[in-house]
Amino acid sequence: MIDTVKLRSPSIDEGTASYLERQCVLKQGIQLSTGEVLYELTSGNLEGSFDSRISFRVMREDWVSTNGRVQLVPCAPYVVVECSWHKFFYGQNVFGNPVNFQYLAGLVVNLLGEIMADDHEIFHDAAKWQVRRVDWAEMFRLFTPTEN
Repeated sequence: MIDTVKLRSPSIDEGTASYLERQCVLKQGIQLSTGEVLYELTSGNLEGSFDSRISFRVMREDWVSTNGRVQLVPCAPYVVVECSWHKFFYGQNVFGNPVNFQYLAGLVVNLLGEIMADDHEIFHDAAKWQVRRVDWAEMFRLFTPTEN
């Protein structure tokens, strides 16, 4: 089962980067009738695979390999998004499995654009985003259901 996914946007201009940083300290969507937190965006790191928030950060450095040595170097700004798709879409990651990886990547990127109220092109073309990490969890059936 796909658990946590980290995506990297294409480069963005400094004006867009500044705008996104100002929008992203902490945003929540709360269903007022129930008090349920529908989504939460944070500009920090996730605490672990149990964390159901969406990490959204503007970055200005990237890892580059130069002469066999990997180092962090300054670069044009870009966005890194990290979240558990299963928790984002289904509210849990105990059973089931999201399918169609490319479709879900596009849906996540487009929904972020709507949440951020940003009309920048990076939120309309998920095909230009890079997959930086996918955490995969194996699911096992520990018992066989009995028939009555």
